[in-house]
Amino acid sequence: MDRVALPVTSGGVLIRLANFVNSEILGSETTKNVPTAVKFIRGEDRLSESHAMQITEEQNANAAYEMIEHNPKFTSILEQIPYRHPAQLYEAFGYVIVFAIVYYMYWKTDARKKHGLIFGVFLILLWAVRFIVEFVKQSQGGIESDLPGGLLTGQWLSIPFILVGFYLVFTAKNRTETL
Repeated sequence: MDRVALPVTSGGVLIRLANFVNSEILGSETTKNVPTAVKFIRGEDRLSESHAMQITEEQNANAAYEMIEHNPKFTSILEQIPYRHPAQLYEAFGYVIVFAIVYYMYWKTDARKKHGLIFGVFLILLWAVRFIVEFVKQSQGGIESDLPGGLLTGQWLSIPFILVGFYLVFTAKNRTETL
């Protein structure tokens, strides 16, 4: 599992970049004064494809969104779309840091000689990034209203993985050389 950590982390970066490009997993609303604030025209519930095509009288959803974004006639619609945190980019950046740490541990230290150490650190860091970024994500529904603590579903789901990571770190054993 220690060897799996590197490709999984780099895959996570690419997945979150694709989520950003596809306007998926939106961040919570913010103001335009936040340096990273973004408007996700395509990902907003209040501006579905059918609604965008109805407003613009365009038969193609991509063309409808382009018109809303660039045609001055639809400025009022564009102004109604809130600025949001690009949570996907925050998470991708966090995963780059996780990748760098795990890469360093695997190739530049003796950590790979201890079964489970690198994978444990990977679990702790990756799920800690997820836990932190959830603070600026829009709720995706789930069980948060049924659980105490005010945490989002993604945060509750991260906690067991972080705990398993700590278990693996503290129980990592040296490999023995075999002939």
